[in-house]
Amino acid sequence: MADLAESLKKLALPRRALNQTTDAVNAPFRKAEEYLEGTCIGLEARVPVCELMSYDSTVKNGSADDHIVQVGEHLSLSYTRIAGRFRLALEQWNTTLGGEEGDTQVLSEGKAWDQARAWKLAGIVALPRLVEEIVRKAEKLVNEADAAQSALTAVLADLSKIK
Repeated sequence: MADLAESLKKLALPRRALNQTTDAVNAPFRKAEEYLEGTCIGLEARVPVCELMSYDSTVKNGSADDHIVQVGEHLSLSYTRIAGRFRLALEQWNTTLGGEEGDTQVLSEGKAWDQARAWKLAGIVALPRLVEEIVRKAEKLVNEADAAQSALTAVLADLSKIK
């Protein structure tokens, strides 16, 4: 039992450092989320953060032709709707390459940024890229809306000539 007591004592130092780092990371997430919410941008966006795990898996199909697929778990930072409002979120995506149904990607778990300490620490580096992705999507949508407006104006002008 002395080993357990020593191990628990050793936990105190990293715990304090981890709490301090987490507190420091909370501020930019909170400010970015508040800012995005204030803009009412209402656009979903997602950027990759890191690979959590990858491995090969054997798929048995009832014959001697079992095949191996590549399975990966990836972390993404997103701005998405959670419980009725847009939030920054961290999502775990499972990807299977080479499966019978082709390549697939499935959301296995998503959490608001403030509910995922380990993911949040990894995800902070992706926050500027996520904001840039939201800007890119917003600019694209504005350009498409401008084009639609021009087309609508032309159609209305043509219709006004028919009397």
